[in-house]
Amino acid sequence: MRMSVKQSKRAGRALPVVALSLFLLAIPPGIWSGKDALAAAVAPLPRPAFDCCLVDDSSGLTLQFSSSTGDYQVADQSGAILLTGTGKVTKKGCVKTLNHVALDRRVRGVLDTCAERGNAGIQILMPAPCAMTITDRDTDDNECVIGKSD
Repeated sequence: MRMSVKQSKRAGRALPVVALSLFLLAIPPGIWSGKDALAAAVAPLPRPAFDCCLVDDSSGLTLQFSSSTGDYQVADQSGAILLTGTGKVTKKGCVKTLNHVALDRRVRGVLDTCAERGNAGIQILMPAPCAMTITDRDTDDNECVIGKSD
């Protein structure tokens, strides 16, 4: 197996660069060829099932999360996904709380299924800091369709 080496002009050090072709050569013949490769490339990814949904009363900003896996996504009013990730969900009575703290973000969502209301705070720390809040006074009227399981 050969590895090509590229000289870095900035640091004056050699940086190893492994060519993609070496990776492709390691795949047995027939695995990624013809229509199978095309089908794998265009096959839709499975949509996560979100059972918790918060929609801001004024902006329409949406936070959906799975209370079992912690997967979440934040979308704007048009349905464009702004942020996805996996946090930790805790359940205490009727209240489900999602928390995700990482180097680039802080996400906290609280859903009270008995009172049918919730709120969320989303902070994006990098590359450009930004903060968003969600206040949902009536979760019963939410129409969350992004990523909703069928």
